[in-house]
Amino acid sequence: MNQANQTISPPDADCLSSGTIVTEISPGVAKVVSLVFVVAIFSVASSQFVYELWMKQRPVVFDLFSQFPTRQHLRHYEEQLENASLHRKHCRLFLQQQLTQRLRFGNVHSIVGQDNWFYFMPGVSSVSGPGFLSRERQQLRIKHAADEGHGELFADPMAAIVQFHEQCANAGIRLVLLPIPDKASLQPQFLSTRAFLKAPFAPPVNPDYARLLQMLREKKIDVFSPLPEMISPDAQLRFLEQDTHWTPEWMDQVAKDLAAHIRPHLPAVPSAPALKIEEKRVSRLGDLVDMLRLAEPTRVFQPQSVTIQRIVNAETGKAWEATREADVLLLGDSFSNIFSAEIMGWGDAAGFAEHLSLHLQRPVDAILRNDAGAHATRQILSRELQSKPERLAGKKIIVWQFAARELSVGNWMPLEMKIQTTRSVTAQPEAGLPAGSTRVSGIVAEISEFPTPGTVTYKDHIFSLALKPVESADAKLNGKPLMVYLWSMRNNVQTPAVRLRPGQSVRLSVRPWSQVEATHGRVNRSELDDPIEPPYWGELEPQP
Repeated sequence: MNQANQTISPPDADCLSSGTIVTEISPGVAKVVSLVFVVAIFSVASSQFVYELWMKQRPVVFDLFSQFPTRQHLRHYEEQLENASLHRKHCRLFLQQQLTQRLRFGNVHSIVGQDNWFYFMPGVSSVSGPGFLSRERQQLRIKHAADEGHGELFADPMAAIVQFHEQCANAGIRLVLLPIPDKASLQPQFLSTRAFLKAPFAPPVNPDYARLLQMLREKKIDVFSPLPEMISPDAQLRFLEQDTHWTPEWMDQVAKDLAAHIRPHLPAVPSAPALKIEEKRVSRLGDLVDMLRLAEPTRVFQPQSVTIQRIVNAETGKAWEATREADVLLLGDSFSNIFSAEIMGWGDAAGFAEHLSLHLQRPVDAILRNDAGAHATRQILSRELQSKPERLAGKKIIVWQFAARELSVGNWMPLEMKIQTTRSVTAQPEAGLPAGSTRVSGIVAEISEFPTPGTVTYKDHIFSLALKPVESADAKLNGKPLMVYLWSMRNNVQTPAVRLRPGQSVRLSVRPWSQVEATHGRVNRSELDDPIEPPYWGELEPQP
C-alpha cells in the first residue's frame, strides 16, 4: 500500500478519554452530499409550486405570509401544506395500498382486525385507555387541545350532562341518555385471535363507564344503556364489519327497546301515523376503509351488503320525515344518521329516528348531526332556542344519543338553553332571508376549523365563514355581516374553499341555510365561536 497518500492524525487525549470516534469528510464529499440534499428539497418545493400554478391554484406557500405568524396560523399552514403536497399524496396512496393489501396494516385512525374487520382507533383507545373521569386525564386532554390550537376543551362529561338534565327538568321535559357502546366493546373478538375465549364474557368498557352511569342515576338522570351484561362471540353481530356503526338489525332492536322504555312517560296520541316498512338491499365499503384512502380499495376488500328497512307513509309512499310538533325529540349523531342520511352511503329513510317513530307509533322530532355527539346537537338546539325560544314547546321527552367513546374524547362544553314552554300565538317570520340565491362579495373575517381528509370517519364536511359587511344587489344583505356554510370536503377531497384566508376578498352565491338544511344539516360541520344569525349556504363564484 502506498502510505504517501494517506495521513492518519493521532486522536487527541480528550477524544480518547471520552470514547469519541473522529470522522473526517473531505470537502469534495461534503459538497456533493450538500448539493444532493439541497436539490432534493428544492425540487419537491419547486415542482409543487409549478403544479399549483399549472392547475390555476393559489400556491400554498403564499399562505405563510397572509397573516401574522401565530402558533395557530403556523399549525394551520403546516396542515394545508401537508394536504396540498402532490408528492405526499401519491406516495401515501401507493404505500398504504401495499401495507394494507400485503401486510393488513391500517393507519393511526383505522385498525385492520381479524377476518377483515375494522376498528376505529379512538373507540379502541376509549375502551382500553385510562378512566375519562380522572382529573389528571382531563387536564392532560385540556392541555393537549390548547397546545394543538383547537380552542377551549371541556373534558368532564358529568358537568355537561347534569347541566342539560337540569335545563330540561326546569322546562318539564324528561331527558333520556342513550350512549351507544363502541364496536371494541361489543365485537372485540375480531381485534385479535387471542384476545378473548369462546365462552361468554363481560364486554370491555372504559374503567369509569360503570361509575359514570351510577353517578348519573344517583342524580335521577334517566340512562338507557344498550350495553349487555354478557356477550358471546358467536352471538348475532351488532356492528358492520368495515364501519364504525351498528347493523340495521341491532339498531332496530335498540329502537324497539327504547320505545318500550319511554312509552310509559308519554301521553296517548289521538291517532298513530300510518307507517309501513319497505326493505332494500344496500352495499358499500365502510367508513373505516374510506379512512385508509387506498388507491384501489376494491382490490383489497369487498363491499358489505345489508338489508335496511325504510320507513314510509303507508298512504302516500313518501319517506318518513321528522315532525317539529312531536312531543319526543331525538338528538343524535352518526349512529342515528347511518341508514337515514343518503350521503353516508347506506341508504335513506331507515335510520334510528324512523325506527323509533315506528315502534312508538307516534311522530318524532329530530336534530341529527354526524360526529361530536358530546356537544354538536346541543349546540344546534341552543342556537335554535336563541331565535325561537318556543322550539321545545310541547316536548315531553328528549332522547340524547351519542357514541360512548365521546365520554373519553368529546368536548363537553356547557351551553345555555333559554327554553319557552308555550308556543307563540303567531310565528314570526325569519328576517333578512331572500327568497332565492343571490351573489355577494366581501372580505373574509373568520373561518372555522376543518378536518384533514382521511383523519375523520366521514367523507364530507361543512365549515363556517364570516364575511365583513358585504356588497350585494339585495338590499336585505347589502352592508351587513354574514355567516356562510360551505363545503370544505367532498368524498375525502378538500374543496377550493378551504384555501380562503381572513383578509381575502371573495365572491359567493348564497341562499338561506333553511333551504338546504334538510339535506345538508346532518353533515358534520364546524362552527364559528360567535355565529351570525341567520346562517346562509354558499358556493364559490369565479374570482374577478
